[in-house]
Amino acid sequence: MNEAHRRLRILIAEDDDDVRDGLADLLAGAGFDVMRVASGTELLEALADAVGSAASAPDLIITDVIMPGFSGINVVEELRAEGWHQPVLVISGFDATTVARRVERLSDVRFLPKPLDPPQVVALIAELAESTHVAH
Repeated sequence: MNEAHRRLRILIAEDDDDVRDGLADLLAGAGFDVMRVASGTELLEALADAVGSAASAPDLIITDVIMPGFSGINVVEELRAEGWHQPVLVISGFDATTVARRVERLSDVRFLPKPLDPPQVVALIAELAESTHVAH
């Protein structure tokens, strides 16, 4: 991974503490700047807070599908409808076929089923960053 990707700000929205912390540790260890939230509501709040501050806005969002508050995929659909263009990685232990079909319709959104494969997560984040030119 080149140095440009090491400064990407990634916002993780995951209600399972172990998955959220493990993913955050993996990504921090890979050199990313990581923010964490535990629900769809917190995800929306974090993004609202970031609207006026480019310094705190995430470059990439990772969200679970099933969370308290709002579904991660519903949040992503709403973000796209409102013009947010950050790449998104949707993760879920839910029915992969159903989630994959919804994700297919959205630009710059990819899906990975749980359990997550750490090297695959890092590689996919690098791919999303390259394809959308979010590297700094």
